[in-house]
Amino acid sequence: MRRGFTYRWPLVQGLSWPGSDYDAIGLVSPLDLLHFAARRGLEVRRLSEGTSPVGKVIAQWLPWFAGGIAFVAQRPLQGQGIHRMSEREPTMAGSAALRFQVLGVSVDAVTVDELHRLLEQMVRAGEHSLVLNVNVHALNLASTLPWLREFYNKARLVFCDGAGVILGARILGHRIPQRITYADWMWQLAEFAAKHGLSMFFLGGRPGVAEEAAAKLRKRFPDLNIVGAHHGYYDKSAGGPDSLGIIKSINAVRPDLLIVGFGMPLQERWLMENWEQIEARVALTGGAVFDYVSGRLRRPPQWMTKHGLEWLGRVLIEPRRLWRRYLVGNPSFLWRVLKQRFGLDGERGRALNER
Repeated sequence: MRRGFTYRWPLVQGLSWPGSDYDAIGLVSPLDLLHFAARRGLEVRRLSEGTSPVGKVIAQWLPWFAGGIAFVAQRPLQGQGIHRMSEREPTMAGSAALRFQVLGVSVDAVTVDELHRLLEQMVRAGEHSLVLNVNVHALNLASTLPWLREFYNKARLVFCDGAGVILGARILGHRIPQRITYADWMWQLAEFAAKHGLSMFFLGGRPGVAEEAAAKLRKRFPDLNIVGAHHGYYDKSAGGPDSLGIIKSINAVRPDLLIVGFGMPLQERWLMENWEQIEARVALTGGAVFDYVSGRLRRPPQWMTKHGLEWLGRVLIEPRRLWRRYLVGNPSFLWRVLKQRFGLDGERGRALNER
């Protein structure tokens, strides 16, 4: 049975939307694109209820734009000039992950299962490693902040946390098998950590939020060992008393996994300045992960997250804070990717295309 708004357009009966609740196969026709936008338009407008006038205006026209983006993202890559992917350094037994560059940042094509296995290997091997995530916003920032790009490229592993990155990689001739977003993945990671005896420390969010997230995860996974939780509202100056106090708390329990959720690029900057002093096996950057797990921040509807439109839902939920990041940032990212694809971004672009 088809779910959601029961709008019907006789001309498009029997057409399909790949990967959606239509559960049909084949390519999408333009009429199906219009049908999709019309069906979901009401839900998008409902999502914007109670937001500012900006959010309501966005809701009037973005379903159509978003439908077009989803349509393009679902199509198979056409054309020649596919770039080669290089294998990661064979430093972990059984790792088949591939690494390639998007806008100068090395991204690893991993699935959730592969990521879990690699994290456990890092912990068991006694490594002191950084595992970072990138989305469109992160890659836009890295394009303008050399220190951030360098930090990503020094990390042990960088995984994809955004449908836009998957689309960008596809344009460049690469394939990322899975989008791993913390709002979903944190529950899977907690289950894996509980099963394999990995300890965790949460750092970030408003006062009390990390503790709420920890309590919810412990309730679902009683064997989960969360050895500490602390909010992210403190003076993060390098060498400052607040940061040194947090580091002391972390080092007292020596967690296997330290999850830092300050938002980009603050969390990356803090780790870059302090990681050598921190006695944790692996540090991960999680953004708003504790807000999502605690329930403080609601997510867009599932049909949006399934079709690579979570960015749209976030704009509708928080238009004042996020409109520039997505409505300006997404086209900017696409333009940068196209310049890399066709070697129009100077020496760096030509070097990347030669890989």
